[in-house]
Parts: sequence; structure tokens; C-alpha cells
Amino acid sequence: MEPEAPKTIFEQLEQMRQLFAEVADADQRTTENYAWLIVKALGSDLLAADSVRSRQYLAEAMHLSLPRPSKVYSALLGAACKMAQRFPEFRFGAFLKMWDLRNLRPEDYLNVTVGDGKAIPALARRVAKAYMHALLLHPADEIPTEHLQQLRNILDEMRYLRPHVMMVTKVTPVKMQRGTMYVARLIDAYGLEVTFCPVADLKPHPLHASKDARHYVNVGQLYDVLLRKKEPGEQSRNLEAKLNVEAAYLSSAAFGEGYPVAVGYVESYDAAHQYYHVYDGQSRHFVADAASENLGRYGRPTVNVGDYVQFAPIIPASRTPDGKVFKRAHILYTYTRAEGPQAFGLRAARVVQVDMARKFYRWELIDSSRPIVEDGTTEPAFTSGFVSFGEDRAPHEGAAALPAVGQTVQIIVYLKRGKDKQKRPHVVHVEESKN
Repeated sequence: MEPEAPKTIFEQLEQMRQLFAEVADADQRTTENYAWLIVKALGSDLLAADSVRSRQYLAEAMHLSLPRPSKVYSALLGAACKMAQRFPEFRFGAFLKMWDLRNLRPEDYLNVTVGDGKAIPALARRVAKAYMHALLLHPADEIPTEHLQQLRNILDEMRYLRPHVMMVTKVTPVKMQRGTMYVARLIDAYGLEVTFCPVADLKPHPLHASKDARHYVNVGQLYDVLLRKKEPGEQSRNLEAKLNVEAAYLSSAAFGEGYPVAVGYVESYDAAHQYYHVYDGQSRHFVADAASENLGRYGRPTVNVGDYVQFAPIIPASRTPDGKVFKRAHILYTYTRAEGPQAFGLRAARVVQVDMARKFYRWELIDSSRPIVEDGTTEPAFTSGFVSFGEDRAPHEGAAALPAVGQTVQIIVYLKRGKDKQKRPHVVHVEESKN
């Protein structure tokens, strides 16, 4: 009689599963043995590509009556860390809430040295790293701060920042010894900027992208980015960078959700520098690169002076040597002439003086409680101004007649610096009030 072949790990698991189905109250040793079998299975190559079965086994283990904290319970957490690396659909943050970080043992904060002398990072450190990476894919599973106290010191030590939605503002070729490497510049809505990120590190979203589709990085794309502050003396491919990109996935967030948008008026074009001057309703001045403004995710907008555009504001936290902030705009969409003024925001004003000889009239805002002022400042602030008009009647194209004293008009106005360097109200559009 041939000896019975040893049971596979899955046969042993099935045997234990049947036992637990038949026995209402298994003893502690049997329960822990079952949990250890699951830990062994989750770490095997047989489940390395099987997300569904791995999550099923992990769920079974979590329903066992295991001592908490305990060695086997911590081993399940270690297995879940590996699953988080293998399976992007695994919601590791949600699992941590169920596992409860208060069950970490003192020894879970210690590095482990294996037989060959190699040091394995402490379980708590591996959990912290896996959790931060998981937030990129499952931000809704963020754990409240009060429930993260057991990892707070480790997260601070590892110098992670919360995931950011960042926009690619520039892609540049860099000559290397082995050829050319393309690097991207990224910025978030609050001015945090990454000046050097290899394009190869910007990945498609693993939950939404086709595995066979080739990924291209373009100016104007949004990425969910996990950043880590460089430690003193830490080396990286960009020695001047203060931030390392730990992971970056093409974001599923749309402009207006993950990254703010604004409406602006294209005031002029600078041929020497090849960019447009754009002003928004808060009197902020931006420049849009004419060479890259048409790479937005809404297609290829055709931009002309006098257009109203939707754009993503790029406002770095750093300032120029003279203390100014160089604000840039990435144009996403061009409005029609009919919808543009409404999107920008018309202001109601009353004409108080008309001088036909000198071709100007003076106006005052109906609502003087909302003066015209640049965002972030309190002065200069204006509630009145002048409009000059030439033989072409600009800025009254299409109007039936020039306004008369006492007439209410709707105007597009913002502050613009004149040749004397002083900011004054600048009206680019006037139309008759419909009221």
C-alpha cells in the first residue's frame, strides 16, 4: 500500500473548514492552527495572483475567535500588507479599521533579523507604508487621526505627506549617460511643487486603466501622488529636490473636483515670450503658455485674444526675487462669445457721466459693498471707473447705442496695471442690462 501523499495547503484548509462547520465551538489551539494555515496560504506563490481567494481566506481568518493582540493576529496583518502590494483592489485601509491598530504588540515595532543577517522592517513600519500607498487608490478608507495614534510616530519618522492631486505642468527631456530621460514637473492646488519626477514613475491608474493600453504623460494631466520629504543627506536622482515621489497614478478626479478651475479673459498675446495674458474675475493675472495650452483633457481648445476660457490656475508657493508670484494658467476650455461673459461674471453698473468729446464715460457699481479688488489683497479697491471708446465703439461691439447717463449696464471688469505701474479697473465688455 502506497503511503498517502501529503495534503496540499488548500486541502488542509478545506479540512479545517469542514471541521469548523461541524464543531460549533472549536478549542483555542485548533482555531489558532487554522489561522496559521491561512497565513501560510496567503504567503504562498499559489495565491500570488488570486485576489479573490486571498481576500476570502483573510475574511475567514478575521471571523475566527483569535486572541487579540497575539502573534497569529499580527501575522494576519503582515499577510494583509503583502496583499496590499499585490492587489490594488484590496482595501487595506478598510481592513486596518477592522483589525484595529490598538492590537499591535510591542514586538511589532521592532525590526526582525533573519538567518542570513538581513534585517526586515518592523511590522508597524510595513503597515504604515502599505497604508499610505493604499490611500492613493482608496482615499475613502482614510483612518481618522484619533485611530492612527499607534502609527503616528512612524508616519512622522517616514516623512510621508497625505496624497495630493497634482497637475503635470511641464515635461522636459534630460540628457543622461545612457540616453534621454523625460522628467515631469508637478504642482498641486496650494503651490506645492515637485520639480523633478521621471515620467516613467507616473503610472496609469491600476483600477481603471486597460492593462494593454500604453500610457502617455501630457501637460495638464492630473495624478494622485504620494510624496515623502527627503531626509537630511538622503540621495535621489534629483539632488536639489526636497520631495520624493513615492507613487503616482493617473487620477480619476476631474478638474473642478481634485483641482480647482477658474474662468478668465484672454487679454493679450506676448509674441516675444509666446504666452497669453489671462485675467480672472478676482483680478488675478496669469500667463498661459501658447505652446502647451492646447494639451488639456477637454481636447484642443483654439485660443484667441478676447476669448473667455476655463483654466486650471498654477500658483506656486515660491516667489520671484522681487517678491512676486508668477501665476500660470493651463487652459482647458474656450467658451463661446455668448456664454463667456456669464461664466466670467458680469457686474451691474450705472453710468454717471458721458463725455462724447473726449470719448469716455464714468460708471459706478450698483453694489458698492463688493469693490473690485485683487484676490488676497484689500487695496487698491474700486467701486467706480472710466470706459474709453473709440471710433469702433469698443468695448461696445454689438450694442445698439452707447449708454446714456443714468442707464444701468453690465460690465466685465478687472484690475490691470497701467504704464504708470498703478492698478485701475479695466473694462473689456459692456452690454445693456436686461432688467
